[in-house]
Amino acid sequence: MLPDSLEANGLSYKIEYVYTNSRIAKAAVENNKVIMKLPKHAPFIEKIKVANILKAKVVKRLLKDPDWGRLTIPDFYDGQVLKILGRDYVVHIEKGAKGYSKLIGNEIFLRIPFDREEKRAKLIAMRRLLARHMLEEIKKRVDEINKRYFNFEVRKVNLRYAKSRWGSCNRLNHSININLLALFAPDEIFEYIVVHELAHMKESNHSERFWNLVKTACPEYKERARWLRENGKKLGSGMQ
Repeated sequence: MLPDSLEANGLSYKIEYVYTNSRIAKAAVENNKVIMKLPKHAPFIEKIKVANILKAKVVKRLLKDPDWGRLTIPDFYDGQVLKILGRDYVVHIEKGAKGYSKLIGNEIFLRIPFDREEKRAKLIAMRRLLARHMLEEIKKRVDEINKRYFNFEVRKVNLRYAKSRWGSCNRLNHSININLLALFAPDEIFEYIVVHELAHMKESNHSERFWNLVKTACPEYKERARWLRENGKKLGSGMQ
């Protein structure tokens, strides 16, 4: 039988399964659940074996870091100063009947509808604003980093919010997804996130070959990954 739950630090986590065409099995913590992605076409006995291996790895990670797998939704506030892609912006927030988001110079204006859950509505408004005004610069930075270290084929760059990862890569359509929270990170950390995802264009899992590829472009990758683990949940909370 596939495991249906796991326990760590006195908490119980329900396990949900997603079956994909990928041959790579993954697990992540989302909304106090463990989402396991398993190869759809693998024999059932193999699915059980892989699920139990992933379960043990998740428990080990949670025991070491109870907040592993969770990125905190930033609670943007009026008067906040945010550093985005290395530049400072002042955030202005109000509530109204109809929502909108504007960028004027170095000032961000967000209006949140009265009938929306405020914290998530602010996140959605911020993501739309950043995608509208900064996606071209993000694409330019990804292209520069790619040409400097790899020169892989990248057809599309997307800006999204994810609860458990800083970015993702789709090798089939040659696309890179960047978590909007990465825009609040220092430049060298943003570069590491991009390098990490670009390396997945060649190596799909976190094998030794993958990390050697990352190391070639970013010799300090361990320090930068540690910085993300220790500080990533604070990004978007104010002056970084």
